[in-house]
Amino acid sequence: MLGLRAGQALLITLAMAMSATSLALVAGLSPLPTMAGAILAGAIGLGAYLGGDDAPTRLFLAVITTVVLGLALTAASLFIDGSYDGQEYHYDTIYALVHGWNPFREPYAAYAPPQVTILIWPQHYPVGAPLLTALVRSTGLSLAAAKGITWLPGIAVPAIWYALLRGEGLARRGAAPMALLAAASPIYIEQLRSHYVDGLVAALAMAFVGLLIVALRHRRMDTLACAAACLVLAVDTKFNAIAIFGAVSAALCLTMAFQRRFAAALTLGFVLLGALLCVVFVLGSFPYLTNWRDFGHPFYPVMGTDAYGVNKALLPGGVRALPAIVVFFGTTFSVFVRGFAGGAAAFFDFSEGGLPDAAVGGFGPIFGVTLFCALAIALLALRARRNAALSWAGRGGQLTVQVIFPMAMLLLVSSLVTPYMWWPRFIPQLWICVYLCLVGAVLSGRGTLATLGWACAVVLALNSLVVSANTVRNGLRDTHQVREHIARVKARGGPYCAAFGAAHARIELMREAGIGVEPISTGLPVQCKASEVIPLADDFLGNPAQACACDDLPASELGDKRRPVDTTLADIRRLYERNK
Repeated sequence: MLGLRAGQALLITLAMAMSATSLALVAGLSPLPTMAGAILAGAIGLGAYLGGDDAPTRLFLAVITTVVLGLALTAASLFIDGSYDGQEYHYDTIYALVHGWNPFREPYAAYAPPQVTILIWPQHYPVGAPLLTALVRSTGLSLAAAKGITWLPGIAVPAIWYALLRGEGLARRGAAPMALLAAASPIYIEQLRSHYVDGLVAALAMAFVGLLIVALRHRRMDTLACAAACLVLAVDTKFNAIAIFGAVSAALCLTMAFQRRFAAALTLGFVLLGALLCVVFVLGSFPYLTNWRDFGHPFYPVMGTDAYGVNKALLPGGVRALPAIVVFFGTTFSVFVRGFAGGAAAFFDFSEGGLPDAAVGGFGPIFGVTLFCALAIALLALRARRNAALSWAGRGGQLTVQVIFPMAMLLLVSSLVTPYMWWPRFIPQLWICVYLCLVGAVLSGRGTLATLGWACAVVLALNSLVVSANTVRNGLRDTHQVREHIARVKARGGPYCAAFGAAHARIELMREAGIGVEPISTGLPVQCKASEVIPLADDFLGNPAQACACDDLPASELGDKRRPVDTTLADIRRLYERNK
C-alpha cells in the first residue's frame, strides 16, 4: 500500500503546515512571511516521517511530496484567477496574511490591500486554505502559482481509492479508472484555476470517505489519523464542511453500532469529535468562536440574526416561493436561470455557455442522468440485500451493503437540507453520493447491478471530461485576456486610473508589471471621458470595471488613503429587489 502512504503523506503535509502556522498565530508569533519556507519544509518532512515505517520509505515519501507539490505549483502558475470571489475577498485574505495579519489577535482593516474596500468576508470566514496559499506566496512565488498547494488533496484521492478498491478485490484494470474518477468531481476540477475553496473541500471529503473505509476494513490507526487531518483541514476552510463530514462520520458510526461494534463506534466518534473540537476551539477559533462571541452565531455572516441574505438575493423572484425540492431538481437539469425563465423545455437546454454541466460545475443533464442512475442502483441494492438476507456473495459485499449505501444516503440528505441546495459548489457531497452508489454497484459482484454501475461510471466520467475541457479552455483564455490587457496598458505608459470593482487582485498584478495604478475611490459605474472596460472585472451588481483618463478625475477620488465604501449589504438588497 505504498500508494496509500503517498496519498496520506500529501494530506498530512497540508495539515501540518496549516496547523503549525495557526498555532504560531494563536501564540502571538508572526510566522509569515519569514518562516514560510521552514514551515513548508518541516511539514513535508513530518508528513514523510509519520507516513513511513523505515528510512527508505520516508525518503521516498518526502521526495514524492516535494515533486508533486512542485508540479502542482508549476501547473497552477499557468492560470490567473479571473473569478469574482477569487479576485476579491479570497485575494484580500491571502494578501493580509502574507503581510503579517494575525486573525486571532489583530483587526483585519490594518492589513487589507491598499486602496480597496475593506470587506466583511475576510473578517468572518475560515482561513485554513488562505493560510496554505499565503505560505507558498510568502516564499516568493506568484499568486497564480501559490494556489497550486490546494490541488494536493485531489492528487491524493486516486491513490487512496485505488488502495481501497484493490483491498475489496477489484482487479487493477477496474480499480485504476474508478480511482481516477474519484478525483474527478466537477466542483474540484472547475475551481482548480481559482482561489475558490469548495473544490478543495470536495477533494478532502472524498479522501475522508476513502480513508475511513480503509481504516475500518484494515484497522489502520495511521489512516484514521489522516482522515482526522482531512476533517481539520476542511472545517478550517469552509463552514459547510461540518455538515458534509458530519454526515459521513454519522453513517460510519451508526453502521458499526448496528453491527454491535460499540467500542469501535465510540472510538471513531471520539477521534473525529476531538478533531472537530480542535478546530473550533483552537486552530479555527477565528472565526468560529469570535463569530459566536461577537455576533451570536459561529457561521456569521451567512447565518445568524444579522445574516447577509445572499442566497435569497441571488434567487430569481419567480423561484423564491417554489418548494425547495422543485428548485433542486430544476437546477440539477439545467443552467439555473434558463431552467426557470425558459420553461420546462429549458431543463435540457445545452446551448447557453456550452454544456450546462460545464457552465455550472457539475449540475446539468449529464449529471442528472447519473443522479437518477445512482438512485436506481440504491433501490436495487436494497432489494438485493433483502432477498439475500443481509449477505452478498460478491466482492466487498458487507462493505457495500453496510457502509457505502448508508453513507451515500446521508450525503444526499445533507445536500437536500442545506439552504444552498440549488448552488452546485455548495453541495459537493451530492457528487460523492452518486460516486459511492456506483462503487457499491461495482463491488457488489452481482451481474446486472455491477453492469449498471460501470455504465453510470462512464456517464459520470463523460461529465467530468466535459468540465475538464471547458475548465482548461476557459482558464487559458482568461489568463491570456488578463496578460494581454496588462501588456497593452504597460505599452501605453503613464498612470492608470481605474475603478476595479471586485477585481482587487488585478491592482497587484498590474503594479508588479510596473504600471502606475491609481484606483478610483468611487463605485461603479464611473462617469468619465475616454472610459475603457477592464476585462474579467466587475462589481457585485455586474457593473464592468472601468479605466478613465486620469486628467478627467478630481483629486479627491484618487490617493493612497482613499478607499471605496463597503456597500455589500446595500448591494445585496438592491440585487434582491432587482431579481423579483
